[in-house]
This record gives sequence, structure tokens and C-alpha cells, in this order.
Amino acid sequence: MGIDFSPLAEAVARMKRKTPVARALSSQEWSEVPRELRERAFWTANFASADLLHLMHDKLTTALELGREQVANGERYVSRSSFIGDMKEALASAGYIPMPGEEGTIKDHSSRGRLGLIYDINTQMAAGFAGWKAGQDQGVLDAFPAQELYRQASRKIPRKWHLRWAEHGGREYGGRMIALKNDPIWMAISAFQNPYPPFDYNSGMGIRNVARSEAIRLGVMTAQQTVHREGRGFNDGLSGNVERFSPDLLKELARDFGNTVRLRDGQLEYIGGAR
Repeated sequence: MGIDFSPLAEAVARMKRKTPVARALSSQEWSEVPRELRERAFWTANFASADLLHLMHDKLTTALELGREQVANGERYVSRSSFIGDMKEALASAGYIPMPGEEGTIKDHSSRGRLGLIYDINTQMAAGFAGWKAGQDQGVLDAFPAQELYRQASRKIPRKWHLRWAEHGGREYGGRMIALKNDPIWMAISAFQNPYPPFDYNSGMGIRNVARSEAIRLGVMTAQQTVHREGRGFNDGLSGNVERFSPDLLKELARDFGNTVRLRDGQLEYIGGAR
């Protein structure tokens, strides 16, 4: 059996289709933008430089494609280290100076922590989407219909994931956070409202398959139950209610997205086409 690379290719195409949106919005403010538009946008909190955001987007797309970029002494792959170094240089050249007291912190756009987080979250989301897409194969769902949320990497101050799981209606089985792959719990626990990891910034949490026989034994599902694939595409249902946002912000977002969106009946809809 050959390896199906289509989910990875779709993840790369998904990144390519994102529209860089340079707006000085906080993470909290971005979380209030309809998920469908956030998924279509490439953004980072409190960052309003369109040129630098486009540069970030280009470099991350090249990294996901495993492509090479031109440098002074030839070509190279885009790595986490080169992304951080190049963006630090680009920010300095653009005259960026962090706010007093924020130097070197996650709020400093030129810090290794901030740039590393941007690289990590975008590459991890692409990998998470590709894994989710591959897992929607009906044969895979029949064999591994459930998955477990588990601590994949340690953190100095770990979030209380068991509490978050319970607050959103998740059940535990012998202390394990397990649910069927298409259970709403996966989107509910995600800070990004995605059904795949990462579920939060620097969470250290991952997922692993749970075989059908184990899921039945634990009581996650019945022997007669079948989990059907969810054919979710990048642009499926891409619209969001924006009536609660100010007219000025709507105009700015519409300008950022260009002629790829339209505002109609309180819904900002993605309609495709070139920017």
C-alpha cells in the first residue's frame, strides 16, 4: 500500500490560501472574530505590519512545502532557526523597537520566544490538520474510532486539562481523556476551535489513537456503533456572523481580505478569487 500524501498537500495548500491580515488586535480580540474568518486569515496578535506579516507567511509556506529559499551563498531550507533569525533581522531593518519593559518577552515581536511560537503554532497546526484529514479515512475510523488527549511534553506550569475536559462535557475512562474522533469535545477544548492539536499555545498536549476493541472495552462506544468520516474542507461553510463588530473594523477586515469576501445579511462570506 502506498503512502497517501494528499492530507499533507492539502495542509500546505491551506496555508497558501490564507490571507495575511495585519491588524493590531489582541489574541482575545482575534478570538472574537468568527472562527471561519480566523481560519482563512494569517495573523499574529498585535501586529500591524503588512509587509512583515507577508514575509512571515511566505517563509512558513516555504517551510511547510520543504522548499528552498535564496540566500547570499546559495539556497537553504527554511528551518525554525532561520525563520527566527531572518525575522529578527527584518524587524530590526524595519525599525521595530519593543515597548519598554517588554524586551525579550512574548510581547516583544522580535524575541526568540515570540518568533519561535509563531513558527511552532503554524507548523503544528498544519501537521494537526494533515493528521486529522488522514484520520478521516473511513478505514482508519473503523480501526481507530477514538483518540486520547495526553501529556506529550512537560511544562513548568501545566494547564489543568482534566478540568477543561470535564467543563466541556468530556468523560474520563480510568483517568484517561478519551472520546470518539468526531466528538464535539475536540473543538470545545481548543483555544482555536479546531478538532485537532495544538489545542492551545505551548500546551504540550497531544493525541493518540485508541483502537476500536479498546474503545468498546472501555465503554467509549458500543460494538454496534460506527464513526463516520467528517468531510470538512478548508473553505466549507466559510462565513461568520459579524453584526457585533464595529463598522470601522468590518471595513478594515473587508479591505484586508479584498474581493475574496462579501458582507451580506450580517454574514461575512468567503467567495474565493484573487485578492
